[in-house]
Amino acid sequence: MTLYRANPKHGVAWITGGSSGIGRALAKDLAAKGYAVAVTALADDPIDTLIVETAQMPGHVKSYPCDVTDETGMARAAAAIEKDMGPIVLAVFNAGNYIATPGEHLVVSDFRRSFDVNYFGIVNGLVPVVEHMRVRGRGHVVLVGSVTAYSGWPTTAAYGGTKAAINILAESLKYDFDKMNIRVQVMNPGFVDTPLTEKNTLPMPGLMP
Repeated sequence: MTLYRANPKHGVAWITGGSSGIGRALAKDLAAKGYAVAVTALADDPIDTLIVETAQMPGHVKSYPCDVTDETGMARAAAAIEKDMGPIVLAVFNAGNYIATPGEHLVVSDFRRSFDVNYFGIVNGLVPVVEHMRVRGRGHVVLVGSVTAYSGWPTTAAYGGTKAAINILAESLKYDFDKMNIRVQVMNPGFVDTPLTEKNTLPMPGLMP
């Protein structure tokens, strides 16, 4: 069975964490390929400039601000996108944060916050969007993880744990998603020069621009 692969002719791409870094670059790339792109982030301002930057591209960008840790808000965002822009055929759950967790100064709230954003921030969007895709019989979902999912790095006990959980989430759901013609993929990038990695104090071999 060949699983569905998203196509801009079929509907909308939704990207969370699209105001900077990988998410912003991906939004521009998808707009250049003709997608109508819904971008979710905490603040409007960076997305306003993204809308201007993509105005002359084949596709376009529209902002749907939301905190990914807000379960109800994410469900509302998914519903609003479907109503305003059309069916979500590609969902890229990219929003994330990095909180350093040095072994000498462990704080429980740092672990909770990391999972709230990096893991449940995905689940909060995944649940409503997959329901829309299930009804239509097709969809494409991408979860953004990290190479830190595969081995321990200094100060990444919380962050790496969330990314490892994302891998298991996708692998576990794939069995049922395949039956629904929903393609699920995990993108585990290496270290990329973004506002998030600028805060890192750990070594970042192979840092990409």
